[in-house]
Amino acid sequence: MIKLLFVFSFFCFSAALQAGESVRLRWCLDHFPNFHEFNTSGSKATGPGVDFMQELARRAGVDLEMSTKTPSKRCLKLMESGEADLMMNLVLSPAGQNYMWMYSYAGRFPDAAWQRYNDQRPLPLLASLGNFTLVTVRGYGLHPKVRAVVDAMPERQKVLAPSAELALRMVEKGRVDLALLPSELARAAIQKQPELHNLLRKKLLPVAADDTQTVYLGFAKNSPHPQLRERIQQSLDSLLQDGSMEHWFGDMMLIRPQSVEY
Repeated sequence: MIKLLFVFSFFCFSAALQAGESVRLRWCLDHFPNFHEFNTSGSKATGPGVDFMQELARRAGVDLEMSTKTPSKRCLKLMESGEADLMMNLVLSPAGQNYMWMYSYAGRFPDAAWQRYNDQRPLPLLASLGNFTLVTVRGYGLHPKVRAVVDAMPERQKVLAPSAELALRMVEKGRVDLALLPSELARAAIQKQPELHNLLRKKLLPVAADDTQTVYLGFAKNSPHPQLRERIQQSLDSLLQDGSMEHWFGDMMLIRPQSVEY
């Protein structure tokens, strides 16, 4: 019965294309500096992530509808209900796999810690994070090895901030000892607050530089167009293999040669 329904859905989709009707997929996105950034109104996104998703849609033969600036947590809820079809730059989670097909496409370089200049305590091991109070940014996943250590720490040592800018200010004012941030978020935050250059230092976490955190493209299982699943992955693979992804993200991430579905 399930197979018959799938065949019927695919037939309807093919018929729609033949009739000249366009299929529209909805991409839900938040502000992520240097990947997909919003203007001050929060209504128009630009950046290499936008170029990537538009070309992915073009190769898949569909139209792309971009959301206005939407918190990541809200986007995930929309993906779960099928009100959104696509998200990018995701980290893998069992919860997400329940309602998304997730396709690996790149590795994000390890997160960094930001510490006050007058705090000289070393960070020789990942386990040493337990000696500090930490702030992370709500909605952004940490490297799996870092996350394992942070999750094991008492809640009183951890704070969530709504933005990288606020996280760095909390360190600067001594409210916490370290901010754990993806490099691109930290770079953009300090560009907005250049005085922090002289107040904070970047400390590389003891994770190998090539031990990247895999990032994924998510396609909602409750999408009205589940028959596009294979086509989306094929379009992603073509972008990985022809050098397009290196052009857009090569200095920010380690690009995979081919996607894997999870």
